Amino acid sequence: MHKKLKKSNSLVGLILFAALLISIQSCKTEYEKTVEAELDSGVVHDSLIHGLKIGQTKKEFYNRCWALNKSHAITAGSGNRYALFVIPSDTTDQHPDKINVEFYGLFDEEDVMYGMEMKMEYYSWAPWLDQFQSNKLMDRTRKRMMKDYPGNDFIEIKVGEINALVKVDGNRQIRMYPLSDKQIMVKIEDLRSK
Repeated sequence: MHKKLKKSNSLVGLILFAALLISIQSCKTEYEKTVEAELDSGVVHDSLIHGLKIGQTKKEFYNRCWALNKSHAITAGSGNRYALFVIPSDTTDQHPDKINVEFYGLFDEEDVMYGMEMKMEYYSWAPWLDQFQSNKLMDRTRKRMMKDYPGNDFIEIKVGEINALVKVDGNRQIRMYPLSDKQIMVKIEDLRSK
């Protein structure tokens, strides 16, 4: 009788433990589930922009930017803290204006690049021009990112008070959100570094 009671208690404990795991799993957001599944896939993406890659050193980043600057592909951005390039007008787009992109690598303590941040704005932005506001740029950038970095679609998440879009493919996360009516931020990061 004592053995049956022990078996019964351990079975009940096992069922409760399984129910707890299921309830924890169901509490995860779509974003958390996507990150977990993509990291578990083992797929590694290291491409950034202009031939820059996750895993390069700060010195390699600067050497590449120097070469890009010499070829006139980029120039110095605001305060010489960012590099700048211009995405040409897209005549197939509803709002075919040029886009200014300021970028800089994200580096860890060992000066190894784990990602990049890019501040983007329409070249012809003005407060009274609705077609060049950051919400329109978010839409256009989303489409471009899907073309340049195919895979999963963007999902909407809340970052504090801000609505952000995030796309996760393997280890690479692309997150974008408005900084103002004029500018958006796009961050590409290696999730393995977090």
